[in-house]
Amino acid sequence: MKVKTSVSLSEELLAAIDEIAGPGRSRSAVLEEAAGEWVRRRRRQEAFEEEVTRLNAIVEGPEPPDVLDYSIDPMELGDPFEEVAAVGAG
Repeated sequence: MKVKTSVSLSEELLAAIDEIAGPGRSRSAVLEEAAGEWVRRRRRQEAFEEEVTRLNAIVEGPEPPDVLDYSIDPMELGDPFEEVAAVGAG
């Protein structure tokens, strides 16, 4: 069911709507589509924010450590060529 409503828009915006919509499309159809898209974007944003809140609630304690805290200095790994030579010499 459609409900009639009154909306005030600038002349410039109405002219742009009329130009883009073309002669075969009503202002009502354009505004209904635009309002529907706005509602969908708002609901997606709200769902995203709720998901972030849920995920943040799962994480407890301090910030996770930086990945560099787990890195290894390549010089500590040794030289792979020396290891291969040692295996072949034995």
